[in-house]
Amino acid sequence: MVPRIAGDSVIGVKLLDSSLINDVQEGQTCCFLRLLLHFYIERVFNNYASLQPQQQPWSSALANAFVRIRRDMHNCHCHCGEETRRTIDSLHTEFLKLQINQGAQKAMGELDTVLEWLEGLSQKTHS
Repeated sequence: MVPRIAGDSVIGVKLLDSSLINDVQEGQTCCFLRLLLHFYIERVFNNYASLQPQQQPWSSALANAFVRIRRDMHNCHCHCGEETRRTIDSLHTEFLKLQINQGAQKAMGELDTVLEWLEGLSQKTHS
């Protein structure tokens, strides 16, 4: 379980609504996942500076896991649809509206949504 993120003081802003992530169009899962991992690796983990040192080990481990998943996805040849790109673009837009540290804190605070979605994907592929 991801610990509650201290420092997420931006109320009323949601970067990644669970309905958006759960409504990924058929055939776009691979593309959406690739773009979402890219966002977290390049924007979030690179800018996340925890105010609590005890959170650094799990955030580093999670960043490394995302990098491994992204590396394994190089075999995934998918074409991103317009709707998928719009969804990720809106994520970037909301992230950029915040100060970089606030955006990173917010995105880390919403990791539960991402991890639940990934768990659901894993269950579908193993069923």
